[in-house]
Amino acid sequence: MKKAVVFCAIFIVWSMSVSAQQLFINEFMAENISTIEDPDEPGGAFEDWIEIYNGETNDVSLGGMYLTNDLANLTKWQYNGGYVIPAGGYVLFWADNEVSEGEMHTNFELAASGGEIALVAADGVTIIDSYNYGTQTADVSEGRNPDGAPNWEFFQHPTPSGPNGNEEEQGPYFDQIFAATSTDGINWSVNPNIIFDHASVPGAVYFENKIFLYFVNATNPDNEKLSVGISSDFGNSFDIYDVIISGSHSPHPVDPNPIIENGNIRLTYVGNFGDYQSFDIVTANSADGIHFSEDAVIFSGFVFDPDLFFDDVNNEWILFLNDGDRHLKKATSTSSTSVFSEDPNFVWTLGSISSTHKIGGSFNTYYTNDNGISVTEYANGNLSQSPLAEGIIDFPTPVADPTVAVLGTNNYMMYFKSSSNDNPTPLVLSSFTTSFVGGTTVLLAWTTQTESGNLGWNIYRSESADFQNSLQINSELITGAGTTSEPTNYSFTDENPVLENTTYFYRLESRNLDGTTEIYGPVSLTIPNSENENPENSNVTEFGFHIFPNPFNGNGTIIFKFSQMEESNVQNRKAALDIYNIKGRKIKSFPLSEIDNSSKISFQWNGKNDTNNETGSGIYFFKLKLNNGGIFTKKCLLIR
Repeated sequence: MKKAVVFCAIFIVWSMSVSAQQLFINEFMAENISTIEDPDEPGGAFEDWIEIYNGETNDVSLGGMYLTNDLANLTKWQYNGGYVIPAGGYVLFWADNEVSEGEMHTNFELAASGGEIALVAADGVTIIDSYNYGTQTADVSEGRNPDGAPNWEFFQHPTPSGPNGNEEEQGPYFDQIFAATSTDGINWSVNPNIIFDHASVPGAVYFENKIFLYFVNATNPDNEKLSVGISSDFGNSFDIYDVIISGSHSPHPVDPNPIIENGNIRLTYVGNFGDYQSFDIVTANSADGIHFSEDAVIFSGFVFDPDLFFDDVNNEWILFLNDGDRHLKKATSTSSTSVFSEDPNFVWTLGSISSTHKIGGSFNTYYTNDNGISVTEYANGNLSQSPLAEGIIDFPTPVADPTVAVLGTNNYMMYFKSSSNDNPTPLVLSSFTTSFVGGTTVLLAWTTQTESGNLGWNIYRSESADFQNSLQINSELITGAGTTSEPTNYSFTDENPVLENTTYFYRLESRNLDGTTEIYGPVSLTIPNSENENPENSNVTEFGFHIFPNPFNGNGTIIFKFSQMEESNVQNRKAALDIYNIKGRKIKSFPLSEIDNSSKISFQWNGKNDTNNETGSGIYFFKLKLNNGGIFTKKCLLIR
């Protein structure tokens, strides 16, 4: 795992007595793996953090206050900046022992194994607030609930610079699962599309010609659970099932690690996640990959992210575990279901959250550190201190929890998570334009700079800027780019009837994987007067349109008159007429008719559609199509 990030905030209250407390150590994290990135760290890093909350109605200047991780040294670090925290506001300081990175960085770190935090007044003696904390979990913060209250809780979904206690509103696991492919296990090509949203800690295995992808599923925040996606088309689509485990140690299974053993899937996981004291590493087996029978608790302690595999060279089972301090523990056993014994001689500090797979005859161990996802080799009972490659996944947001499905020789699929809380790639629309291209055709074009989880687009048109009585002009969702940091160009042709001298407004709607939508626009376009145009190849320089009467009640005459037309083109010229309702649906078609010698053509309409049923009152569009390609459109009002 990556090193934790801690933010520490120090405030000075010029106008208040220190006995009247209004500043609180409100939330902190001592093992930040992927929750929030230090913006001042060159190349990016995850450091310890502490949040300070101003619980009263007065603004507070912070200059001169102290922050410390040692109650025996109250003046360990002094804030000398000029930040003023507003009433009801928050501030973060990085406790990373890197004061050279700016005034918000302390000269100490926080220990994930437990410690002290204190906020001290400018006199260097008066403790404004302090807290003694116990063992911490990676990417889990501890804080007051609600803000400034005496009650402290663990938060699976930290809220740095935001109010505590909104776990249910935020929903668990704002993570997203992505995939990458490789032919050698070292060089990976990332698919930018989200595989699963509101999902975390993936574990993958290839079993009976299918990919089984296990993950913590929080699509419904009120019913977080372990699920499995099963794909028979090499990961292009998944059927999702709830994982069912029979046993007494699995009330809340997380961190799934699947392998194949004796023709079954063996799933190893943290079985009692949630008490934050000591975790049970549990293993279970299944013949179908969905229904599991618990075998045994194979390890207990402050550990998580199990990585179980069989070392066929040394004929022993290996269990790597994250120890909560960015390191790995190693334990061994003669059986996958026996209690594992920790190897006291194993030392490896390059990263955590490992996943080990047999790649080309060797064991590749994938892990996470400040470089993202890297890979090293496991051999002779140890992990190599010289990685095979570092930062092997090129992705715009922090990544973690790598897992690999071996599909065959030189065919590997990696799944990993990226947290959408860590400034996910947003959908940024850089342009949206309309243009009239002749006849009744309007071309819409738009470009995105980046996208995140974009399933696709709908386009709406209206004759009013407030989009009353709007019309969706696309019959099918226009496919989006998913998640990408590259510019993407789109275009769509609106071939629904339009009227001359009429202004139309268009809006874009993006539909996202999590079910949300976003609206962009509107943009507008005024259709020019066709009587002053010469449509290409029509040989018409002036055009007249008449309906008698207008409005009419269901029996009218539609006359199109061409007052100027080349005589050589009058004879045997033909035209057809289509009528559309306000929703753009064709309701009536008239066959080709000849234009007479007076350059006129007329149609009789009785207000009925092609099935001889009466149409309702409303606006109707008349589209005349000349035999040589010219197109003209008008509208009329039918009142019954």
